[in-house]
This record gives sequence, structure tokens and C-alpha cells, in this order.
Amino acid sequence: MTDYTQIADRVLARVLEEWRNQGHDLTKKVESTAKSTIEQTIGFVRITGELEYYARFVNTGVPASKIPYSPPSGRGGTSKYIEGLIAYATARGMDNPKSAAFAIANKHLKEGMPTSGSKKYSSTGNRTNFVEDAFKEILPELNQLVFKETSNELNKDLTKIFNLIVNNG
Repeated sequence: MTDYTQIADRVLARVLEEWRNQGHDLTKKVESTAKSTIEQTIGFVRITGELEYYARFVNTGVPASKIPYSPPSGRGGTSKYIEGLIAYATARGMDNPKSAAFAIANKHLKEGMPTSGSKKYSSTGNRTNFVEDAFKEILPELNQLVFKETSNELNKDLTKIFNLIVNNG
């Protein structure tokens, strides 16, 4: 059977490259945990890529109506969303991470995610659809790789059939 590892590795590398180009690589967590798996049986191949759960929201964006935050009520509760934004503001080196987190949350309530200001972190001008953008760019290369791999497999099979005919004929 054909080894599809080269194809899986190339796709994952391109998706992660687009992730970085869009400026999402602050913590390097997605890059360090990304993996691909290949399921292969006769006549069937499935290549699956796995990224951190939150990457799906980065890829699609989040409308303002779905932001899991409402302005503080003074009750002093905790929110995983705000904790994540504090960690983000800390990693970005912001002076007062807690205040920055609440400012970002309020901006998300107005604009959703990503915000218009976050485009400054992107070298492509895009902040969503990193998976789709990666596939658009890599599709011609993928078609060539798949054709090459399946052609090699077909050639091996035809050679076996030819040898059987010649040797048993």
C-alpha cells in the first residue's frame, strides 16, 4: 500500500504555516500539539489533522452575540474566558493584563472575534479561515502528490499482473 505520510505532513505543515502567517502563534501551543493520523485500508485512505480545540474558534471567528462574557456585576466571579484573556494579555506583554483582558472582552462584545485591531498581527491581512486558506494554496501540490502516489501503486499492481501473465502464460 502507498505511504501517505508525506501528504499528511505537507498538509499539516501548510496549515500551521498559515496559522503563523495570520499571527496566531503567540503561545506555540497549537504548533506543539498538532498531529495527523492516517487510516488506510484497501481502496480507502483518510488523513485527519488534529489541532487544539480552541483553534476551531480562531478559524471560524466568533460573532459578538456568542462571546461568553457580560460586563462585571461586582459579584467577583471567575470566568475561563477572562482568565484566558488575562493570559493572552500577559503573553503579549501588556502593562496591566487584567484591565487589558476586560477591555478586550468589551471589544469582543462589540465586534466579535477577531477584532479589527487584531489584523496588525497578521502578515496576510486575514485572521480567520487559516485551514481553508492553507488548502486553497496547497491543493495543486496535493493533487500532484496524490497522483504520484496512486500512479506508483498502480504501476506496481500492473507490473505484478504483467509478470503473472508472462510467467504463467
